[in-house]
Amino acid sequence: DGFRGYEYKQARAALRRDPSLRQGLDCCAVCCGPPLLSCPDCGRVAYCGLAHAKRDDAAHRTVCRVLSQMKPTTLDALAVEEDVAPAPAVAAKDAADALLAGVAGGPSKALSISLTASWALREFPDAAEALSRNGQLHVLGAGPLECATPAEWWAASVDDLRKAGLLPADLRVVVTLVGPQATAAACSAPRKAGGVVVVAARTTYEARVAAAGPADVCLGFNMGLSDGAYEWRLGGVLPEGCPLVALSSTRVEARRERQALEADHGAFVDGTERRNAFHSPEWCQSGVVANDIYRKHSWAVCAWF
Repeated sequence: DGFRGYEYKQARAALRRDPSLRQGLDCCAVCCGPPLLSCPDCGRVAYCGLAHAKRDDAAHRTVCRVLSQMKPTTLDALAVEEDVAPAPAVAAKDAADALLAGVAGGPSKALSISLTASWALREFPDAAEALSRNGQLHVLGAGPLECATPAEWWAASVDDLRKAGLLPADLRVVVTLVGPQATAAACSAPRKAGGVVVVAARTTYEARVAAAGPADVCLGFNMGLSDGAYEWRLGGVLPEGCPLVALSSTRVEARRERQALEADHGAFVDGTERRNAFHSPEWCQSGVVANDIYRKHSWAVCAWF
């Protein structure tokens, strides 16, 4: 994780009075007071004065270099899922090497989606066994990033699982991208490559299951299961024996997702959090705590219903 935000006593008191404050973004990182100056090196963390900038130095110095390399953005844009241009249909010869080498921009982030799916099914082989039943893989909460991944990249990841003996060689896999932010282009027509069909639906998951039937395996990227505002009702939608691999940006978030799956959705969680080597290559800054930086879908938990 890149999380380096300290919980200062002054900030806790201010946040209790006004939960909308964003620590170090629209107020001081230490006391949530007026943002009168910012870090001179990165310009992305605010303080009320030099005394609190010095006090926060131990937390901020570990992320300052990464923050200074990020593109300038507005405060409001930090909390918004960015648009991602469709990635090229022809990937590098070795897709994993291309991602780890840091292919620039949107393509590398889209590439990480299909590689993460392949990694998750290797990391949780019981989930791969479940997929081998009918080949129905659903991606929950899909947005522009998931929709930008070409069918050819999904096919390469599925073929990797076939070669590893985790999926039958003749299994037809249908990847269904479901979410209110699914792009119109992805929803317009199915995409096919190498025994894989990729379809998308701009709707809720409950509506999709009612229309087209359940999945064998579900994959969720940054679902926010621990946030009641999303109103996930997984226990009544996923069939018995269907695994959900939930991916989060930080280990702290993954632990919260695990707790929510067990306490709120009646799921059994398989083991502990696992670190994903094929996370998104780009660092992001939190829209809540300025010293919190992360790379998307870095941690995973697998739950069964």
